[in-house]
Amino acid sequence: SISSSLLKLKDEPKPSFNKVPLFVSHTLTSDNPHVFIPSLVLHGALDGVNPPTSSEGKEAFFRGPYKRVVLPMIGHFPQRESPSITAEEILKFLG
Repeated sequence: SISSSLLKLKDEPKPSFNKVPLFVSHTLTSDNPHVFIPSLVLHGALDGVNPPTSSEGKEAFFRGPYKRVVLPMIGHFPQRESPSITAEEILKFLG
């Protein structure tokens, strides 16, 4: 199970999340959106790992409130690179 896999990882000196089973076993399509909770995507404009284009056009997968924000001059770790801007965006989303 997923929870037992995660529990085993906590005891590893350097956990490898490649060992965790996939949480989603089917392909998302716009005909099959399945995210029903409020969702905020904060994407760094300078993210060299996952380019900002990777989070474009995903609105069809969300049924609950959804907002995507591309943060200028920020890379892959917005919460580390600019905690204040990240917190500000989260607070705005929460209203």
